[in-house]
Amino acid sequence: MTDYSTLSFSQIAGAEGASIMRRFLNGESSANADLLSIINAATRGDFDDDYAGNPDNAVKVTTSCHLMALAVVHKLTGMNASDFYKADPQRYVRLNCLIQRMLGIERLTLGWPVYAFEAEVLG
Repeated sequence: MTDYSTLSFSQIAGAEGASIMRRFLNGESSANADLLSIINAATRGDFDDDYAGNPDNAVKVTTSCHLMALAVVHKLTGMNASDFYKADPQRYVRLNCLIQRMLGIERLTLGWPVYAFEAEVLG
């Protein structure tokens, strides 16, 4: 396992990160420790500077992938949806940005499952 906090973010958001994500999504358990190391570094804020700014003025494809981030974190750590969405807003933002970049999405966006919170209140 590599300590990803020592690598540049461009390595994690580039081909190496995509390879780890692809292995993880294909069910290769050997990717779990690597991805968890990256998630822990992101949660600590190691990559915060890399999320800032606008890479250029071109139109980019973007997506709301909070459910993908939740699925990854749940599979690796067992974290439930309530903790993911409501316990630590900074962790929520960092992990959403990380997963988007690892998937190759350049224009970062944040979404919030407002519909789920409404359903929770309504029972």
